[in-house]
Amino acid sequence: MLRIGCVKYLNARPLIRGWPGEVEFDHPSALCKRVANGELDVALVSSFEFLRNPIYRIIDFVSISSDGPVYSVVVAHRGEISEIDEIGLDPASETAVNLLRCLLAEV
Repeated sequence: MLRIGCVKYLNARPLIRGWPGEVEFDHPSALCKRVANGELDVALVSSFEFLRNPIYRIIDFVSISSDGPVYSVVVAHRGEISEIDEIGLDPASETAVNLLRCLLAEV
């Protein structure tokens, strides 16, 4: 039986609906590590992880995606961005961490 991993978030539930076997739920960054270590056969991983690691293959028509704005990652600050000394991040989110890196590289 395949060892399948899925993110703990509600928007991923339709992707595993009907699967008769066991599904292991974890945070995105943990799923990436578990697939890379051979602990899982299949898992939802971030697009950044897919680009970073050549072991992955895309399964057609299976994704959590949007063709418009998504506000799940927000950076809020009252002053100039150059005044920011430190930013707190959720280490469970591969996407948030890497999107922030991209945004800050543009500044």
